[in-house]
Amino acid sequence: MVIAAAKVVLDFWGNEEPRHKKQLIEKLTQQLQNTHHVALTEVDDFDSLESCVLGLAFCSAEMKAAQSRMKTILEFIDKHSAARVVSDDSDFQIFA
Repeated sequence: MVIAAAKVVLDFWGNEEPRHKKQLIEKLTQQLQNTHHVALTEVDDFDSLESCVLGLAFCSAEMKAAQSRMKTILEFIDKHSAARVVSDDSDFQIFA
């Protein structure tokens, strides 16, 4: 079993409303949970209007599958959200 975790920094360029940022994060969270079955939440930059740090995690049976799924999730975020991925840091832990 492989547990994958990532920290993803997003940039909401031009955002001026805290409510709008929250709505965008909730929409993205719901989409990712429904399509990729990941656990995720905002973990930092709560007060920033133009950036957000998300933490996400999921389990997989194999390392290659986990790496491929992580790549797919990051591409999904970049393509389908109103924010762009500024940086991401992922880690994979194998449990026997």
